Formats: sequence, C-alpha cells, structure tokens
Amino acid sequence: AYVVQAVQTAERSAGLVAGRAALLRVFVTSALANSATPPVRVSVYNGATLVRTATVTAPEGSVRTAIAPEVLTSTWNLSLTAGEVVAGLRILAELDPANTLAEADRSDNSWPASGTPHSVTVTTVPACTVRCIPVTVGSNTGNITAGNAAAFTDLAQRLFPMPTVSSSIRAPFTSGVTTLEADSLGKWTTILSEVQALRATDGAAASTYYYGVLKVTYTSGYAGVAYTPGRTGIGWDYAGSAPSVAAHEWGHNFGRFHAPCDVDGEGGYPYAGGVIGQYGWNPLTNAVVLPTATDIMGYCSNQWVSDYTWNAVLTQRANANSSAPARGGEPTDGLLVWGRVSHGEVVLEPAFRVRAPLTPQPAAGTHRLELLAADGASLGTYRIRPTAMADGAEGEQHFAMVVPVTPALEQGLATIRVRDVRAPLRAASRTTSRTTTRTAAAAAAPGTGAEPLSAEPTARGVRVRWQTGAAAMAMVRDAASGEVLGFVRNPGQTVGTGGRRVEVVYSDGVRSTTRRPQ
Repeated sequence: AYVVQAVQTAERSAGLVAGRAALLRVFVTSALANSATPPVRVSVYNGATLVRTATVTAPEGSVRTAIAPEVLTSTWNLSLTAGEVVAGLRILAELDPANTLAEADRSDNSWPASGTPHSVTVTTVPACTVRCIPVTVGSNTGNITAGNAAAFTDLAQRLFPMPTVSSSIRAPFTSGVTTLEADSLGKWTTILSEVQALRATDGAAASTYYYGVLKVTYTSGYAGVAYTPGRTGIGWDYAGSAPSVAAHEWGHNFGRFHAPCDVDGEGGYPYAGGVIGQYGWNPLTNAVVLPTATDIMGYCSNQWVSDYTWNAVLTQRANANSSAPARGGEPTDGLLVWGRVSHGEVVLEPAFRVRAPLTPQPAAGTHRLELLAADGASLGTYRIRPTAMADGAEGEQHFAMVVPVTPALEQGLATIRVRDVRAPLRAASRTTSRTTTRTAAAAAAPGTGAEPLSAEPTARGVRVRWQTGAAAMAMVRDAASGEVLGFVRNPGQTVGTGGRRVEVVYSDGVRSTTRRPQ
C-alpha cells in the first residue's frame, strides 16, 4: 500500500504534505487465477487515536495475479481528507477481515504484516501566497484578474507539495520595456527585474511570491522567466499554456532547475529524457499519470511532476520562511537601489527616492552597496546577495533593495556604487547631475513647453517626458499610497494610472525630483 498526493514510488519515498487530500492505494495479488472479491478494511489513525475505519469493496471481479499500478481500478482505494493527512498519520489495511475466503496462508492479509499501523511521514509547510501583477508592455496588458487567477495557480497546487495557494491581484504595472519579440530574452529579464523592484518597494512579506503576467503578440518563443531560487517570476497569459508556464516558473522559485526534456537539464535528475519515472495521480481527474509523462521543469508536453522534483520542493517549502529574511517593517523614507550582475559585470539602474519598508540585509553578501559623498567619504554601506536567473538567462543575477535615507544623507549623496567584494574592480556607479538638472529646471517657465521634466495627463494615464540629460529614468507612483505603477525608460511613454492621482519621480541616477501632473 501507499499514499499519494501527486506522485509516489513503490518504496513510498515521496513525502506527503499536511492539510492536503490524498489517495490510499492498497495492492492485492493472488498466487492463482480466481473470482474472489474480498473487501479491505482500512483503519486511519492520528497517533494512537483511531480516526475512522472504512471498508473498501473489491474494485474488480477477481484478484489480479500481478500488480497493475497503471490501472487505478486494480487497487482498493480510499480517499483521505485534508484533515486526516497530518503529522501522526498511521494506517492499517486488512484483507478479508471477516475471514470469508478459504486461504492456505492468512499471514499476509495485513499491511503492515505485523498488524501494527504504518506511520506515514507527513510534512507541514507554510502557506503559499502569490501576488499577481497585470504587466503592460506597450499597449498590451497581461490578462490576470480575480476571476481567472485560479486558472494560473491550480495546476501548480496539484503539482507541488502545497496544501493551498492564495492569490491576490496587484494594481497593473507599466514596464519601461515597450515591445516584446519571441527571442527577446533581454527584455524579459528587464521586466523581471522591474517586478522584483516592485516587490521591494511594496515591502512584500517573505512568504509572498510575485508573479507578473504579460500579453505577447507571438505564439512561440519566450513564455516566462524567474529566479532560482527566489520570490519573483513572470509569464505570458495564453490560456492553454499559462498554467504550466506559471507552474514551471514557480518551480524555479522553489529552487528547481530544468529536467532534461527538450532543454539542457541539471546533472542530478534521475530519469533519462526528463520523464517522471514513477506513477502519479491527478486528483482533479482521479486518474493515474504514467511514468512516461515528463516533468514540469522540462520543456516537453504531457507534463506532471517526478518524485525527484516533488521531494526537493517539499524540502524547500518546509524551510521557505525560515530561510527568507523578514520584511523591514512599516514604510519609511528610503532609496530604491537595483540592478543586475551579468556574467560578473555589474549594471546599476537609476536609484529612486521611495516611501517603502526597508529591505533586510542578507547575512552575507557577494556585493556591496556604497553611498558616497562628493569627496568620496562613505555615507553608508550595505550587503547585497543578487538572485540568480533561470530559463536561458543563467549567468545573470538581479538585486533590488530599499535602504534608509534622510534629508541630510540625500543632500550629501553624490555617487552610488555597487561592487563585487570578491573582485573589487568589477563595479558600477552612478553620479548625480544635480547641478545641471536644477539649473535647467529653474530656467524653464512652467507651461512654455520648455520644461526639462513634464507629466501630461492622458485618457489612459500620464505621459512622461524629459529633455535630454535632465533625467535618466522616471517612476510613476500613486500619490497617496506610494505604490509604484510604472517605470519610464524613454521620454514620451505613457503609464496607465487607473484614474489614480499620481506623482512622477525623475531620477538622474542618484537623486530624485518629483512632479505631479497638472
């Protein structure tokens, strides 16, 4: 006998997650051809306490002479409720408990043979919370709403050891990327970096995963990217494949690399061709999944989950919250510093003044953020541990953090530098151009069309402009809550506001200037 939630081995080595329904399969065989239809009595315990006893009738007109795991109706099956699958679960199965069959040997009619209930290992994992973001790229916005969010999460919940997945929809976000092509990996990773910056400025709880949903104009090409491990991913919204893309990207967030099916896989994957290698069970259809199905972490079709991936995710999920730093408390004055490390080279995005919870520092970092005065004096240092990419972007890492800032620090801040502590010459910096920006701003009269920085309301939102050299990038945020609604990388881009009152924050790379649309 074994208990299965998504996949199981004959040795019962795939763990179970607490609070999720499961299926008990009892395998019965006979040494001879027969027409016997014996029942099986199952006793379910929580520790020493008997929870219930159930009698399972014979599923077929005879007892098979060999097991047939591929046939669900060849086994005596009992559904276990989510409330029964808890730490302390014990099971005893007894064949023909009323002794109605004439048998030469009844000593093997109990499982376990000793008659002592079998202890089933059940692991408790924290709740999985997903924050979904409709992402606008150009004129296209990803189709994710409260009404269809379950379509994105249900498959992942079946494939991974999670009792439940709760989802919410964030305000739409406009990316600074304005077009996407089938082979535009760099644009996908840029958007992922922006969504990670949203997570930092929102001050998301350690247990919350951010997932951006995009609409694309092609049907074959890049469909999603994510961090491995991490708390952020993005994927397209095509109804047929969006659920499997989302599950694949969350698999990366859970620390899994690729299964070797139509993609280079990790060396430790145990089954050739990226198949799942064991029998699975789909609780939605109550059907057996054959070992020839392929793992969700590969690129092939007919996907399910292997015991290898399931167990690895179970371990990760059990320790998910203890391994992640807690959020930084209530919103405060901060500086968003973000960027990427591409094959060792640091790229620093323009920093923005924000009102957001501070980002906890990692215990150890591979990079260091340095805030410097004009004379090179240190105004503050912070540890950075960038998050690694997957899905073809291996070798690239991203970081986003909110650090504290005071008026005095901002007044004296001249340079932001991020350097690799292992190779100090690998560094990137941005220096303020505040003198030039302030002079140009002072010289222009509002309403003359010569303003270096301008924000014009439109029917859809706000169009953001600046003169060459007046800004490096802009951020649009809710004027009341501070929630970031979009990044602008090129003057003239429109950010959707949903009718909210907004303010536009222009960055010269280091310092920020705020304007409100007239």
